[in-house]
Amino acid sequence: ADTLFLVDSWLTDMGSSTLAVLSLLALFLHQGEAIRCYVCSSQRDSSCKDPFNSKQHEHLLTHCSQETMRNIGDNIFPGVFSNFGYHTSQPEEFACVKAVTKNYDREEVVRSCSIPRADTFDVCSQLKARGDVTFCQTCNSDSCNGARGLAPLALLAAAPVLALLFNKY
Repeated sequence: ADTLFLVDSWLTDMGSSTLAVLSLLALFLHQGEAIRCYVCSSQRDSSCKDPFNSKQHEHLLTHCSQETMRNIGDNIFPGVFSNFGYHTSQPEEFACVKAVTKNYDREEVVRSCSIPRADTFDVCSQLKARGDVTFCQTCNSDSCNGARGLAPLALLAAAPVLALLFNKY
């Protein structure tokens, strides 16, 4: 019920097609491979913005399940599975997503459940095609959408190796 209210509130309050697509994508989850993702919108909760303190916001972690997302689909988006070319019987893994949108010079952060990137479908490409998404990233581990982004972390982890290489030559 909380997830249903959150998605309904995003659509009502923001009127953003980007948030609608992000919410629709959450419908493609398959129960049994539960992943926990942060689910929030900075439009409704300013603590969802960056910098995001995951330790202080564990209450925003949600077990993503097909059943929960199907309830959202049945009540708000009937027929959405077939509209996107997916069916609930298709096995999909779980993923988390973080998207940053810019609406009327106002930055909004959305963290949610999603389907992972696949050869046939890329959540972030779909969102970015709408034009108002300035950042989008999916990840496949528990609570991974609480980070600013994986690229800066990878660079930080690679820094010692790069330093050794540059010092050698």
